[in-house]
Amino acid sequence: MLTGSIEWWNHIASVWEEKGDYRDRPDEYTMIASMLSGSVLEIGCGFGTFAKYLPEDCYYTGVDISVAMISKAWTGNEGDEHKTFLVGDIRHMDWPSKFDFTVCMQTLEHFTDPDLVAVMERIVSLTEKALLFSVPREPKTAHLDHQQEWLTEDCLLATFSQWGKTTILPTPPEDKHWVGVIQFSEETK
Repeated sequence: MLTGSIEWWNHIASVWEEKGDYRDRPDEYTMIASMLSGSVLEIGCGFGTFAKYLPEDCYYTGVDISVAMISKAWTGNEGDEHKTFLVGDIRHMDWPSKFDFTVCMQTLEHFTDPDLVAVMERIVSLTEKALLFSVPREPKTAHLDHQQEWLTEDCLLATFSQWGKTTILPTPPEDKHWVGVIQFSEETK
């Protein structure tokens, strides 16, 4: 089974579910959710945990390549007509309109350099206002499936500033994640 493949992510979903690990980061998710309104696209939504933190006025679409994770996301968010979960690869999906915001919570580190560029270009084309993201603040060797690492703020800004005004939000020093916002402008679209 190839690390990062659809089969691998479906396997990871069963491992995480067995452990009761639903990738919940309440402080981080609350902070990011408080900045959102309107239509929200989450790429790599996993079990749909972040969706539970959204304000009621958000119209949310979560996308993941793992059928197992999307199945669990639907189960965990039953009855909420403002939430939709889809299986797919964002780079190859068509959308009838743009989203106000895109969110990537612990997702971008899983892409190789060329794939990260393709994903970011796709995000820019699908998003009106901003990308809100969370990525690890640790070496990629700490996780088998990580392809990227951003150990310093300068490194993170160098990667993401090409797509828009990038701001790193304050998080506690013990937090192992960078949290940031990339605001898109007409020049970056």
